[in-house]
Amino acid sequence: MFASRMSQPAALQGATSIDRFLEKLAARPMPAWPVCILLAAVLALTFVALHTGLSAIMPVRSDLAILVPAILLAGLGGGFLTAFLTLTFCLAGLWSLPLSGLPVPAPTTAALTGFILGGSICGITGAALRHGVYTLYKARNHLQSAIHEQRTLSTRQTEDALSQTRQDFYSVADSVPVMLWLADANNKIRFVNRAYFDFAGKPAGQMTGAEWKELVHPDDHNATVNLFKHNMQSGQPFQLLARYRRHDG
Repeated sequence: MFASRMSQPAALQGATSIDRFLEKLAARPMPAWPVCILLAAVLALTFVALHTGLSAIMPVRSDLAILVPAILLAGLGGGFLTAFLTLTFCLAGLWSLPLSGLPVPAPTTAALTGFILGGSICGITGAALRHGVYTLYKARNHLQSAIHEQRTLSTRQTEDALSQTRQDFYSVADSVPVMLWLADANNKIRFVNRAYFDFAGKPAGQMTGAEWKELVHPDDHNATVNLFKHNMQSGQPFQLLARYRRHDG
């Protein structure tokens, strides 16, 4: 069967379903030779049958133009080998039609010559288009991979730099002799330094983020907590001045 397709870009504006089908057909990796033979046989059989049906409707019709698109599709789908096989199978089908007893007029020498020349040109054109489209898709995939790798590298470098900055902050914060802590808008504690642990007298697993309220001196507690709540709701920077008491009193 066909090898797996390369990733496809978003369809261009104005592209029809036929445009997208031909684009995807040409963008596939080159199929294996058994698939080329099968594809050529299917295309030749389909278009020879179509030629036979049209000949039955229009008996005077003797040109083979209806077979030419099969060669072009073969070139787009499987390269020049598939196009050549399709041309050969079409000629074999045309040769066998009179022998089968079907009421199909035998093609003239001029029609056969025109079909061989036109089919060969279309096959070469289809194969060349296929090679060009596939090369573009391959280059596009390589470019996308390079961009992804660069983004991944940049992201990793940024994360490493942030991690180092965070570790530096923690080291500095743990070295100062005053309480430091970080909390989010919901007052959920995110970080406390060593001095905070020592002052609150609680292990890390028992920290709730509300210890500072418990440590405020009773004489300053109500005014400090109320001012804190008011300023937190305003969303503006603020300062608090209060006395704190260690866990041991």
